Amino acid sequence: ALGVLERKRGAYPKSFERFALARLHFDKIGDVEGVSRLAAASGDVFRLQGRFSEAEASFAEGLRLASRIVDPQVRRGATANALKGSGTVASVQGDHASARSFWTQSMVIRREMDDAPSVAALLNNLAVVSRFLNEPDEAHRLNEESLVLWREVGDRWAVGQLLNNQACVASDLGNYEQARALLHESLAIRRQLGDRAGLALSLTTLAEIVIDQGDFGAAIAPLTESLEINRALEDGAGIAYVIEGFSAVSCGRTDFPESLKFAGFAAALRKSIGAPLAPAERARVDRLLRPAYDAVDEVAINGYVDEGAALGSTMDFDRLFGR
Repeated sequence: ALGVLERKRGAYPKSFERFALARLHFDKIGDVEGVSRLAAASGDVFRLQGRFSEAEASFAEGLRLASRIVDPQVRRGATANALKGSGTVASVQGDHASARSFWTQSMVIRREMDDAPSVAALLNNLAVVSRFLNEPDEAHRLNEESLVLWREVGDRWAVGQLLNNQACVASDLGNYEQARALLHESLAIRRQLGDRAGLALSLTTLAEIVIDQGDFGAAIAPLTESLEINRALEDGAGIAYVIEGFSAVSCGRTDFPESLKFAGFAAALRKSIGAPLAPAERARVDRLLRPAYDAVDEVAINGYVDEGAALGSTMDFDRLFGR
């Protein structure tokens, strides 16, 4: 429990320490269920750090160990937990078909167990996949069902996340005012809870929405705060999203060289951590940067992108921002 709390606070090294101590105890007493759940919990932390191969291995270990649990109900719960984690790692790496498969299997088990919180979480995850696969209406439906369940359960951490996700869908459908309202509630909850990773995500989402509305100046503050948090958390994927936001802002302000440099930085970072953009996200980035690609000749484009990629390979933020 302490390890999970440290993870939610973004204190990943401390989280690993807690999990390692707990695993020593469970190994000593032969508690297969405990070891299985700790393997999955470690996989969550690896994922948050962008260490996806290690995350996949941890969840696979959790799934193998779950099959050895004697109690049928406990075995089903541990199996569903490992499947959920495997789906999350697949989704982050852009394999949304596998993610949907893992999460659907997990949700079947959780519905049979009448586990409302877990069903709510999986509905949220499936909504994310639907959005990435350009299915906004399905994403909206799944999010609404999930949000109702989370409010009934009273989990404010989860409500903060669902509000963020539903804001994304509202924005996809062109309902920008609704999206902003949802995000302001999400931000308020996450600041109050001290949910740093969630706060960074909602700040990035807010920036994306105002960028889509053409209000590029309003995106600077949330992007700057999100970048500071994501750097502190060493969240590579989170950083990439923020830099892509700065790229869109620069393009909107017709500073095309800077925009392409930012784009190169983000692309290099994503390649290094194995976290490509989802198809819908890729289409959005391409749309926002189209003016730069149309205005600059191909040789110059490659030069600016390569310059940014070189900075991204070393995470040189000072040079990226001209400091």
